[in-house]
Amino acid sequence: MKVKKKNPYIGETLGEFVAEERGRDSRFAGAFDGLQLARRLKERREELGVSQAKVARLAGTSQPAIARLEAGDAVPSLDMLVRYARALGYGLRVQFVEAERIRKYRVQEENLLAKLTKASGNQAVKLREKLEAVVRARRDWESGRPSAVLEDPRMLEGEP
Repeated sequence: MKVKKKNPYIGETLGEFVAEERGRDSRFAGAFDGLQLARRLKERREELGVSQAKVARLAGTSQPAIARLEAGDAVPSLDMLVRYARALGYGLRVQFVEAERIRKYRVQEENLLAKLTKASGNQAVKLREKLEAVVRARRDWESGRPSAVLEDPRMLEGEP
C-alpha cells in the first residue's frame, strides 16, 4: 500500500483531515456528504455516457438544475433523487445507519492512524492492514453490507 503524503497546507493527509473535521463539525460532515453524493451522481452519469440534458429531460427538470445538483450547489429533494436515478435506469434505496457504530469505526480509524504515524516495519504493516479492515467494515456498514469484520467487537475496541 502506498503511504500517503501529508498535505503542507493542512498538516496531515486529506483523509485524516476529513475524518477529524467530520467528528468535530456536523455542518462539515453534512456538506462533505452532500459533495460525495454529488460526485457519485456525476460519476455514474458519465460512466453511462448520458448527458446532463438527457438526464434533465428524463427527470422532468432543467439541465442547469442537474448541473447545480452535480456540483453540490443544490440540496436535492428525495423526489429529485428518485427521478435522477430513474433517468439513469436505476432505483433509489434510502437506509438508516446506526450512527453510534459508525462513530466507533471513525474513532478506531483515527486511533489507528495516530499509531501508524509512529510505527515502523512489521508493526506498521499490521496496523495498516487493520486500518484497511476497519475502513472496509465501516464502508460496508454504511452501504448496508455488514461484513464479517463488524461481528468482531475487538475491531471497535482497538485490540489486535
